[in-house]
Amino acid sequence: MIYLYVIYRPVTKDHPGKWVVRRWHVSLSCGIRPEANCTLYDSLDAARGSLPPGLGRAARDEGDDDCIEETWI
Repeated sequence: MIYLYVIYRPVTKDHPGKWVVRRWHVSLSCGIRPEANCTLYDSLDAARGSLPPGLGRAARDEGDDDCIEETWI
């Protein structure tokens, strides 16, 4: 199982004004699915600081939703 961590800008409808970090599960059998819970932060630095050590930031894809700031693998 691989995990992705997506940081969302503070413009989401469900958490306006907060940076959101949500972990996604990636597997061959189930595809990509989000965890039900997310964590909220007041700044991008705080959101990044919450990520597990050793992750690398993936390049932003032009197809990403505008509310996505970055993805970490």
